[in-house]
Amino acid sequence: MDEGANEDVRGEAARLRRRLGVARGRLDAVLHAGDDPGTGEVGDAAGGDTGARGVSRIDDDDEVRALLRPASDRIARLLELADGLAEGTLSEAAVRDAARAVADTQPFRRPR
Repeated sequence: MDEGANEDVRGEAARLRRRLGVARGRLDAVLHAGDDPGTGEVGDAAGGDTGARGVSRIDDDDEVRALLRPASDRIARLLELADGLAEGTLSEAAVRDAARAVADTQPFRRPR
């Protein structure tokens, strides 16, 4: 791979890393909304006021949290992979294989 293409891949990985970081912050806000008995507010990572309204509806629903935890784990792993690719510490092949392994952990849901 030439250097220009490599920089394109690293740039795309950096953009993906930012998006995954936002997704992880929002999911973490939902998962940990009931943990702080303080104000009950959700920070900017959860999308500000809009995110806070959504969280307030489910912040005491343990079933929803249980459903979201595996997604949070997958996002965290993908964030690590995007970080490694953006920083150049992981090869594209290694990231591709690891991302496929993460995708294989995604539960398959059949149409109802």
